[in-house]
Amino acid sequence: LTPLGLDDLAHARQGRAIFALLVGKAHPLARRRKLSLLDLSSGGWILPHQRAPTRELVTASFKAKGLGEPKVVVETADPAITAAILQESDLVTAVSPHLYHQEIRARRLAILPLALPQTRRPIGILQRAGGKPSPAARLLMDHIHA
Repeated sequence: LTPLGLDDLAHARQGRAIFALLVGKAHPLARRRKLSLLDLSSGGWILPHQRAPTRELVTASFKAKGLGEPKVVVETADPAITAAILQESDLVTAVSPHLYHQEIRARRLAILPLALPQTRRPIGILQRAGGKPSPAARLLMDHIHA
């Protein structure tokens, strides 16, 4: 969360997030208790475009283990499209599990038992410096700060 070259923006860090690896409930690896990144290196992935922070962090995780880049079959950052594709395919994605808590709770998606510490990143709020947020945005920001 570093808006380089964006002097008119202010950012406030709220915490840190780490990605989880998500698959559809019928994915062949969904029931495994132990995995390595090597187990996922030959399968297909759903990830955002090349220079997106998520994609760069996942790629760095692969490279840290001496593996090539993940094989991206679908390039999207849309949560609805990602969830729908995961439920109907054997693809994998790396995301914040909070985005998919309903699908995970309903067991339509599963979290794989593999941590990717290289994907830990700061999260926060980005807004115009000196700007006044709308009442709805202010309520949301107050709720997040609470």
